[in-house]
Amino acid sequence: MADTAELIEAPQSQVAVQGESSAIMSLIERAARDESVDIDKMERLFQMHERMTAKQAERDFHEAFAEMQTELPEIGKRGSAENKDGKELYAYAKWEHVNEVIKPILSRFGFGLSFRIEPHEKGLLITAKLSRGGHTESTSIVQSLDMGGAAMNANQSRGAATSYGKRY
Repeated sequence: MADTAELIEAPQSQVAVQGESSAIMSLIERAARDESVDIDKMERLFQMHERMTAKQAERDFHEAFAEMQTELPEIGKRGSAENKDGKELYAYAKWEHVNEVIKPILSRFGFGLSFRIEPHEKGLLITAKLSRGGHTESTSIVQSLDMGGAAMNANQSRGAATSYGKRY
């Protein structure tokens, strides 16, 4: 199967972007039916297909992300932190408000946002994952468990740390 060997040897830049995924899948199907094609060649074809698919998903992600950024508004600070006397120390945007604003925009552009919360020696490791079409970008923050003096119990502290981590 000469065309299989030629395609494996060809640099990815020579393969046309239009329809490349279906062309590779078609080639893989034909090669799978051909008893003379060895498993190593099949594996390399499949790996090439995976790389091409991942690269296209990454390009699509970044293109949609750039378009989406123009629609993301500045979010008002509707939450406040107060001292023991009830005096406001600072204002901040609560996660619930941030989520309420960004969720429909993310959805319109095909993005999904998820979080992984894990214990960490210094508190909680909060990882945000933004995904679209098979490509994911992630970022993490370690958030300490500030008990806020006697004002918070352990569960409230974890909740506050989680909310803070999601906002940032």
